[in-house]
Amino acid sequence: MHVRIRHILAAVAPLVILLGGGWCLAEAAAPAEASRQGVAVRILPAPFSGNAAPLGAPAEPLPGELPRPLSGYPLLEAETACVALSPDRGNVTFWTRREGQLTRRGEITLSQPAGPASFQLVADPRQGVAVEIAVQGGGQKHTIALSPDGILEIRQPPGATVTVRSPLRYALAPSLVGTDLLYDPSRGMDLQDRPQVSGGMGLQARPQVFVGGQAYVPSLGMVVGLGEGGDGMLVGVWPRGNQLVRLAVDEQEQSRRIESLAIDTDGKSFYLAFLDQPGIWHEEPLRDEYLETHTAIGWQRPFDARWIGRFCIDSDGYDFPFYFLSEKQKLWGRCIRGWFEYPVWFDGDRTMVHFEKKFPPKGMMLIYFLDTYGQGGSPLSPVAVMQKSLGEPEADRLLDFDGTKEQVLLEHRNAVCAMTAKIEAYFAKEASAPAREEIKQYADDVSTFIRLIRERVFEFDRFAAEMEKWLKAETAGRPAVAADLEPCEEILAEIREVAAELPKTSLGEVRDWTEELKTLSGGDKEKNLALAKKLTQKCRSVAGTQDDLARNLSVATIRLMEEAAWMGARSPDHVRVAQRMIDDCRGILRKPTWWEPCRKYLPKSDPGAP
Repeated sequence: MHVRIRHILAAVAPLVILLGGGWCLAEAAAPAEASRQGVAVRILPAPFSGNAAPLGAPAEPLPGELPRPLSGYPLLEAETACVALSPDRGNVTFWTRREGQLTRRGEITLSQPAGPASFQLVADPRQGVAVEIAVQGGGQKHTIALSPDGILEIRQPPGATVTVRSPLRYALAPSLVGTDLLYDPSRGMDLQDRPQVSGGMGLQARPQVFVGGQAYVPSLGMVVGLGEGGDGMLVGVWPRGNQLVRLAVDEQEQSRRIESLAIDTDGKSFYLAFLDQPGIWHEEPLRDEYLETHTAIGWQRPFDARWIGRFCIDSDGYDFPFYFLSEKQKLWGRCIRGWFEYPVWFDGDRTMVHFEKKFPPKGMMLIYFLDTYGQGGSPLSPVAVMQKSLGEPEADRLLDFDGTKEQVLLEHRNAVCAMTAKIEAYFAKEASAPAREEIKQYADDVSTFIRLIRERVFEFDRFAAEMEKWLKAETAGRPAVAADLEPCEEILAEIREVAAELPKTSLGEVRDWTEELKTLSGGDKEKNLALAKKLTQKCRSVAGTQDDLARNLSVATIRLMEEAAWMGARSPDHVRVAQRMIDDCRGILRKPTWWEPCRKYLPKSDPGAP
């Protein structure tokens, strides 16, 4: 392919290398392609201060071959981002660019500088050209390349670390299956912050996450930082490996903000982007005025995306991210105990909330987004950053889109309550009742549904038993980790106890009931109505208990995810154990049944209706 290379010879003017077509890289030492347009490498005579004047300046061709030493202050420029390099400290500064304005978002350290840095322009298979950085006395070389989308790729040898300093109010380790793991430097561990949860679900963990000023984060492939001011997001992405990720806070600051993200890259690429848009995230105190009312809050979505409202569900003692719906809906099912209205939705330009009086809201609601509805557009989403950086197949594997889909137990998607209602309507001779053959199929499906939910409960029990066994073996030689596992072990024991609450009714007995319903359907409907209702009520009683157990088990596993993350924040040994626990939690939580909390909730007009 082609690349245009231009240069201003005057010492006071910037040197520019434009990627985008016109000048061939035939002189390069290695083959390279400028397959993406809109990126420039500039050489400035002085450190970049954020003045946009040099950007977009005309230039002349640069003669010579690659690799080529660079002097001065290199600057990588794309439409939405500028990345400046300093030879004095070997640091990299990231600026976002929107509507002609530049905002300094963060400073990146690639190694501990022992002297000035030197740069050379090298051919790059992905971006056409890249900048190689060597620090005197450092013994390591680093390569950075900027994509036209404003994503910075950093390549390092094994044993190196990237540290990004940027003021963040929160950080998230997103998990589309289960819950996003939130790191809040203001969170404490006072026992009064661990309220008793109704329904026998134990204590809600509110531990101090940042111990000694830092927190280790499970290496799930992505960290999203919510920048102070609500107008920026940091997105860090990497392929799964043996990376070690940690956040640090400035303990001298009363605001307790996150000051840096560091990752030991394991010799693999690390990708960094900053998303810039007013209102790109928001936090809203949950107020008593929101109870039993449809209330519009002050924040409005700045663009169309899958916006998320994340808050603590006090009825069960866990945090969960709800996608905003496009209209008000009832909340059928049991994914929030005792709730009837879906809590967050959009009404045109208005952002609406509704909370139930039985469970008054507490704390803050966090509003953010991870992906949009379509390809392209502005700004990028965190999911798009991962897809563009790692490729869609690898990103899809890490994000597990397939695991977010609801598990369809029966093709017609009716639950037991709906199927038994149709059966009763048949015996009551209601005009809308299905025909006998359909009723007989519903009777069989009632038995099948009860069996499948029971198998789901057994899956949670096996999951907890296997994790208990693994934790015992894994931490046998790590007493420091074992000592901090008690909250996780309590939740695992709770899962085993809840699973043991299955109805004593055998599946054979359920099958006898449904077979009797099929037989009764061939007789006198009016005469058999009372007996049919007794049988359907028995089926509903067993099914209702099982459905609630599946829901409670899913909730407990989400709480285990959170507890494992907070436990893992303490040390590298802790986070390695936590990461395995979180991976296993995601494994059992993927493809939830209708009764379990689901990120992509699909409202239904009636319980059990298609």
